[in-house]
Amino acid sequence: MRFVISMTAYRRPDYTGQVIAALAGCTGVGDWLLLPHVEPGHREVRSIFESIDFCECSPTFNPQRLGLNRNTHAALQHAWAASADFLVHLEDDTVPAADFLQYAAWACDEFSGDASVFTVAGYNNAMGVDAPDHHTIGRRDWFTCWGWGTWRPVLKEMLAKWSFNNPQSFAWHLNKQLRGDRQEIHPVLSRIQNIGYEQGENGRSAAWYRQHHRTPTFAGDFSLESAGWRLKDREVTA
Repeated sequence: MRFVISMTAYRRPDYTGQVIAALAGCTGVGDWLLLPHVEPGHREVRSIFESIDFCECSPTFNPQRLGLNRNTHAALQHAWAASADFLVHLEDDTVPAADFLQYAAWACDEFSGDASVFTVAGYNNAMGVDAPDHHTIGRRDWFTCWGWGTWRPVLKEMLAKWSFNNPQSFAWHLNKQLRGDRQEIHPVLSRIQNIGYEQGENGRSAAWYRQHHRTPTFAGDFSLESAGWRLKDREVTA
């Protein structure tokens, strides 16, 4: 399997640094190819990607700004061209927990060929997840754009039917027009924390982003024991 991480980044070196530091600590990251697509004009952000040595990394530094929608499409197109069998997509404010890539690789295998599954989400907004559910996995009728993954056939479909109508967003189109009745797999205990409170693309206040995008319970805040993932009430392979 060819595992690829695509990523977009722009003007927030503090956020970018936190994401990359967390990614460097992810178990198994050395088995993944990282393909960042970085908007121009911010040397400190560029330097973060130029210094990556914890996995194979091939950054693209855009000569001119593309905007969130087109830059995301370009990053996903790059992953396709790199023969990704399974893709994970991160943004510069989506911090992964240490076992995020393990979870993604497990879900890739567990749900491969399941036509009812559209994507694998890393994020879940949940309050007070109890220890027995730290490795519990659910399904829902949604597409979550913060730390998600999918398989090559779905990626091909996304690229072929991509909408450029909204330059600041791509998630609405994937969720409401492309997903259909397919579902996303998600952890009960979020494996992604959204930290993008300042300089968001949609111009809302930091307080709004913190209230609506930050999950109160995040796997990165726990010392988790390695365990098999559990789908609903039955145990599945580790």
